[in-house]
Amino acid sequence: MGNFCSVSTCNDLFSHCIQCFLSKAAYMSQLEDNFIRLQSDLQKLIHTRNDVMRRVIVDEQSLKMKRTDQVQGWLSRVQAAENQVEELQQLKDEQTQKLCLGGYCSNNCKSSYNLGKRVYKMLQVVTTLKTEGDFKNVADKMPEDPVDEMPIHPTIVSLQSTFDKVLNLSCNGLIEFPLGISRLVSIQHLDLLDTKIKELPEELKALANLRCLNLENMFSLHCVPRRLISSFAKLHVFRLLNFVQFSSEDSVLFGGGEYLVEELLCLKYLKALSIHLKGSCALGKFLKSQKLHSCTQFLQLEGLTESLAVLSLTVKEEIESLNPFAKLECLILHNLRRLKSIYWKPLPFPHLKEMMVLRCPSLEKLPLDFNNVKERKIVFGVDPHLSEELKRDPIPTT
Repeated sequence: MGNFCSVSTCNDLFSHCIQCFLSKAAYMSQLEDNFIRLQSDLQKLIHTRNDVMRRVIVDEQSLKMKRTDQVQGWLSRVQAAENQVEELQQLKDEQTQKLCLGGYCSNNCKSSYNLGKRVYKMLQVVTTLKTEGDFKNVADKMPEDPVDEMPIHPTIVSLQSTFDKVLNLSCNGLIEFPLGISRLVSIQHLDLLDTKIKELPEELKALANLRCLNLENMFSLHCVPRRLISSFAKLHVFRLLNFVQFSSEDSVLFGGGEYLVEELLCLKYLKALSIHLKGSCALGKFLKSQKLHSCTQFLQLEGLTESLAVLSLTVKEEIESLNPFAKLECLILHNLRRLKSIYWKPLPFPHLKEMMVLRCPSLEKLPLDFNNVKERKIVFGVDPHLSEELKRDPIPTT
């Protein structure tokens, strides 16, 4: 009986040892495959992170919202995971020189086992982060400051005309532009943010006192009559982002914004500009105007077929001594596959808060003068091949 127990105990111990050995051997033998999977999954996670960041930027910049704590925590964990994978890559490079016999044995089996185990666990972390990155909402509305309501006295009813200067139609689901607004000639501020209006009427030319026009995120807008924007001679602020790709030929949006840039050049008092350009000709004309550079706060470039480097060099002699984009707060470069550079020298971007560079595989480096931005926090969302530059020249990020 005692002999049976002894044999049974030995068998159990032997089985346990074999199991431990196979488990450790699996970590080491699967190290290469797991690391390839880890790199692939990390790239997918980075793409998801960039998509989330783009939504965050739109909500924060255009809708004046604040990212949720859940999103901010997820972004921080993604950044930490990216840093840990980079550390594992360095350890793997060191271990690769020591491996022998196809990776099943090593001059230092313990370190190889530890590395394989860390890679396996990190693979699980990245997989979980990818799943968690599917956010329905990435930002919340900012709480409004409390206001004490006071009854309107009959003697000040006449002041009601003061409020006719501001007309806010944003975020209300409008499909057509309301009739009769063109008769409100005293309007100075017209906000159509996030409406579904498809075209603006010619009658808006009657708004001769207009000083601010916001057409951001009007994804259905395909027609803005030519010579309408330039008719607003007193316009100080103009914002147009995220309009439809295909516009009617009689629209100022046709051709990716070329005609729009021409009309903007006619605005003598323009002080703040947010603009989305989708055509090479439009960008070429924009780059030649120091006036437009100086007042641009939000610039989004998308789907250009020509190299920006070529376009910018055509005007180098004209504005080399100037500081373009001095007021720029947000720069988005999207789907510019031939883009190699946007300027012939690094730019300081003294007011830059956010930068997105997505699907720009030929861009060799970020257009930043890192020495001038190290003391400021900037939100970044960049292609993987450009993230290495941020690691070499760290900048405080939010």
